[in-house]
Amino acid sequence: MIVRPASLVVLLSLSATVGFAQTLTKESLNEKLAAATCDCLQQKAAAQGQKNLSKETARSIVIQCSGISVGKELKNVQQVYGANALANKALMNQMGQEMGVVLVQTCPTFMTYSMAMVGEGNATPATATTTGQTTGQWRALTGTGVAILNITVDKTQNAEFVWSHHFPQDDELLGQLEKLNGRSVRVSWQEVEVLQPDTKQYRKLREVTGVELL
Repeated sequence: MIVRPASLVVLLSLSATVGFAQTLTKESLNEKLAAATCDCLQQKAAAQGQKNLSKETARSIVIQCSGISVGKELKNVQQVYGANALANKALMNQMGQEMGVVLVQTCPTFMTYSMAMVGEGNATPATATTTGQTTGQWRALTGTGVAILNITVDKTQNAEFVWSHHFPQDDELLGQLEKLNGRSVRVSWQEVEVLQPDTKQYRKLREVTGVELL
């Protein structure tokens, strides 16, 4: 059979489309949703300028941007999470949490809006903030927008901490990252909350306030 050039182009296009559909995963979808949400947040932030964000304004913007990103990827959302996914609260909570994890790691603007929502209108005094220390072995420092410190607590448990602010000796640690893998460390942390897109619910994260080499 002779395949004409025009027919070959059609076949290649169909193959590419089918290949994409077969390789679409929750991870790749949530990366797309997070990227679109982050772009929207960055545009909103640029338009907002240096004005202080109220809790309600920040929350409204995050919900709006995440909703726009889901709308643009609706067919893919239905493909991955099911045709009736938007009507399933549990699935939407799951998607929001998975997308939120990506946003925390890749989108500093998202963290700015999240902190604005946590910082204002919080009835809990700052002195009552939950804090603690976790001991384990340094595993990795990951993330492209917000750094995530991973340590191994024991053979079956790992712990993650958001590294978003300066703390004593942080520059010294950053200067020897390649030597820290496997080192015993004690991480001091405080609990913070960030809003998860779409779910309108807050997720608690542990933020690094200090790291001690043991």
